Amino acid sequence: MKRSYMVLFVAGILVLGGVTAGLSQGVLDSNMGSAEEVVKTRKHIMRAVGGNLGDLFKKLDAENLADVQVNADSIAALAEVLPPLYRLRYEQVYPVAGSTSFFKGAPAKKFEQAAERMRLAAHALKVAAETEDPKAAMSSIAALKASCGGCHKPYRGKY
Repeated sequence: MKRSYMVLFVAGILVLGGVTAGLSQGVLDSNMGSAEEVVKTRKHIMRAVGGNLGDLFKKLDAENLADVQVNADSIAALAEVLPPLYRLRYEQVYPVAGSTSFFKGAPAKKFEQAAERMRLAAHALKVAAETEDPKAAMSSIAALKASCGGCHKPYRGKY
């Protein structure tokens, strides 16, 4: 197995474990679980999105467009589970050790729209990678980057 696929596989297992733990504790249902578990799970998901983006850019630098599909698919799936985790701020959990940022809060509808933009951009990138269309891929990557900033800029505070 290629190193990049192994890294992605391990990251996927970690995220799946975090989401599974969250589900088992009721984090993703309307009652939400403990604040600490919610914040921990969303930080794991953000790290997985970041890892996928990093791997995706390495593949693009190597002109390996076809292999970008798995990263794009992973980002799209992660975007689907984000909104319930960001319904509340959980300010009592912050500061989190090792983190330089915190969630400032966002109206649920706006956060859902931002996560949907991320999902759609990642899906468009997957399609561009499948068809090996570099122009569409670059357009999708721009939209994907913008979707990250769509949450990080307005809703993420720095210590």
